[in-house]
Amino acid sequence: MTRHLRPPLLQAILRHRPIASLLALQVALAVAACANTCAMLSGDIGAMTLPSGMDEAALVALPMPTRGAPIQAEDMARLRALPGVQDVAALGGVPFGLDVSVRAARGPDGSGGVAASEYFASRDALATLGLRLVAGRGFTADEAARDGEGPAGVAIVADALARRLHGEARAALGAPVYVDGTAFRIVGVVERLLRGQPSVDARGDENGFSLLVPGNPDPQLGVYLLRARPVDAHRVARAAAGLMAALHGQSMDVPGTLADDRAAHFAKARADVALLAAVTLAFAAVTTIGIFGLSFFWVRRRTRAIGIRRALGASRGAIVLGLLAENAVVVAAGNAAGAVLAIAANRWLSAHDAMGVLPAIDLAAALGATWLAAAAAASIPAFRAASIAPADALRFS
Repeated sequence: MTRHLRPPLLQAILRHRPIASLLALQVALAVAACANTCAMLSGDIGAMTLPSGMDEAALVALPMPTRGAPIQAEDMARLRALPGVQDVAALGGVPFGLDVSVRAARGPDGSGGVAASEYFASRDALATLGLRLVAGRGFTADEAARDGEGPAGVAIVADALARRLHGEARAALGAPVYVDGTAFRIVGVVERLLRGQPSVDARGDENGFSLLVPGNPDPQLGVYLLRARPVDAHRVARAAAGLMAALHGQSMDVPGTLADDRAAHFAKARADVALLAAVTLAFAAVTTIGIFGLSFFWVRRRTRAIGIRRALGASRGAIVLGLLAENAVVVAAGNAAGAVLAIAANRWLSAHDAMGVLPAIDLAAALGATWLAAAAAASIPAFRAASIAPADALRFS
């Protein structure tokens, strides 16, 4: 008696359990795989396109000559006089290139500290780089002029580091930051400044943990940053490299812009993203074909029953809606199982890899994509079955 009380929709699904189960399983696997690969892709693309806070197309990072005594002030004056050069700054370390990695902490014991990039910067570095202050100030002439005495005890930190250590930019002003155990007083916070070696595997705001301290960079780690109009940047780079070779008798490669350095730094990551995207699209295509095959087989097995319904007066629209409703119930069950499987897979990946928590938007996108793919795949055999004449369907064996 219980069987007769079941809704007709549920009866149709239960009569075809193997096909319905295979369809739901395929949808579940598709959701789990697509949700996590979408999260990986969005995370990698987000890291590769993360703003550095600098006008990358207008900046050229020219390595400092390492021969002879450091004469950075003279070099900067000569470089500033080159046609097309708008400004010059000295920097120890540079995004997408040289990374001076330190441990930045709130307290002297280093507890709760994070890995960060330390940049030694001349006084005019903020203006040359185009960094935007969101709180505080830049370095004063006195702070930047302590040549030979080491850096002054002040620092400018990126907003991401300020928020990690002190909660917000305003709260960080005047507060200490301990760099490898040495105390610095925070006098300014810039909106963005990437680490020297930003990574697609970084979690949260880790790529933005960086700080500037005043001082002359070590030539082994330093660069001259030349600011020019983007259209002049490569010409300026060639002229600057020639000038340094003539002044110091040390040949050097012609540098590109920071935009070029970003492209080179993330070249392998872009290739990995392209490969993962291609594999994901191929998997989605195979899944759609599989859903279509199962849906077609399901409908074909029921051609005679459909013919009887048509002979009894059921319209084509009613037949199509009924078949799509059955498909929707099965896909909904697959989506529910897929969501659980996607979260479980994400937790395992987070525990064994650098992957973060699965964003809800990526899970929702995977659920929506599989739902649309299943609906599209089921529509073709549903319309085909509804268009068969009742007499032809009844002759089907």
